[in-house]
Amino acid sequence: MTQNKYELRSNEVQEVMNNPPHSLITWGNTIILSSLIGGLYFLSLIQFPNKINVPFQLIISEKKVSILINTELPKEIKVNQPISLSFESYPIENYGEIKSNIDSINKKMPHITIIVKNLKEATLTNNDKLITLYNNQLGTAKITIGQNNIFGMYKNKLNPFKN
Repeated sequence: MTQNKYELRSNEVQEVMNNPPHSLITWGNTIILSSLIGGLYFLSLIQFPNKINVPFQLIISEKKVSILINTELPKEIKVNQPISLSFESYPIENYGEIKSNIDSINKKMPHITIIVKNLKEATLTNNDKLITLYNNQLGTAKITIGQNNIFGMYKNKLNPFKN
């Protein structure tokens, strides 16, 4: 019979076997796991605006100011959503953006026309600089189409073929 390397009946071994481990060691994995789950939960509560950038052409008529879009827009775009307009001839770094709301949407193909609320009044000054709007002016519209949390953003990036 081989001699056991450890003497299980020694006083030191019996003392270690009789003393339970510290509670931090006993509950450590549970504390770490619950902290991780709590952190992920709080991360899911942080909401970011989900925006799309769309190039447009400004159309000015006597009764309304509208933007003409040559691309297809998502279904989430509705009346009264916020819209920010920036123009190529007025750099956003110097002049800023014009913020307004969508008044109506006309989806007749091949163009989509969005009429913007109070654009004539909103464009007189922006960042304390005078800007002049003219017909057929080109720019970019940022349209907020909803809120998204960090997990939803990654899910959308991982699934590009979403319906």
